[in-house]
Amino acid sequence: MANLHIVNLLWFLHCFAAAPPAVTPGDTEVIGFDADENGAVVVDARVDGAGPFRFLVDTGSSHTAVGDALARRLGLHAIAKAEIVSATGQSMRPVVRLGRTTVGEAARDGLLASVLSSSDLGRVGTGVDGVLGQDFLAAFHYTLDYLHGRLTWSAEGVMGEPAARLTLATEGGRFLAALPQGAGRGVVRLVPDTGSTALVIFGDAPAGGGGPLRLIPANGHARLRGVAGERTVERAVVPALRVGGIVLHNEPVVVVERPGSGSGHADGLLPLHRFARVSFNARERCLLIWAR
Repeated sequence: MANLHIVNLLWFLHCFAAAPPAVTPGDTEVIGFDADENGAVVVDARVDGAGPFRFLVDTGSSHTAVGDALARRLGLHAIAKAEIVSATGQSMRPVVRLGRTTVGEAARDGLLASVLSSSDLGRVGTGVDGVLGQDFLAAFHYTLDYLHGRLTWSAEGVMGEPAARLTLATEGGRFLAALPQGAGRGVVRLVPDTGSTALVIFGDAPAGGGGPLRLIPANGHARLRGVAGERTVERAVVPALRVGGIVLHNEPVVVVERPGSGSGHADGLLPLHRFARVSFNARERCLLIWAR
């Protein structure tokens, strides 16, 4: 049984709607990142000048999270509780207010972060102190280069013609991309996700099947691990997934029950490590993708 990892924090902070101020790098800045065998991106971050700490970059999470050991080290105290909903379950977690959080010159003040236990973080990454979600990331223009292990903060255009340019909608604090599948099959709406090992589809996996994607059930099961727990999920294969001008053939899929109302109109999660390079443009709300 294969083990798969997913972070994907879907947050509900109904009483904390205002986004914290952002400090955008004035010039292009390149930062190295670590990527494990599951495609997870880990960067060095500082909180109120302390650190550096290892934070996982998760474009599929609406909010940031910190480990309980880091919260104790920083002397942070809970100011509220919030429900975390993910593809592996849901639970209540304490909420703390961070000071200035920085990755290189990119900074945000006053992030409201959930507190995760060491076992929670251990399921998504070894030696990780926290997770950076869209409450940190969404204000910036940045590129993740998986081939060279580089994160680039930049207000300038990126080099080279992308194979896909996707318009991003905002839903539940996360980005959502609509992917037409051609041949009259309709559109699949996926969350571009740096925190997912594999393509995740919410719902049942029909044999052959209609709908935007043709899902062919595969033998065996997979064990999905995330911050909200673990669960056994069905495996399948998509013969062809169209991502703009890119076609992923015979793409492995895990099919999970839709994670409550937090998934909104999303049909699943698109693992970004399957591509060579991705660039998020905060101003234009678009995602550029280069094929491997």
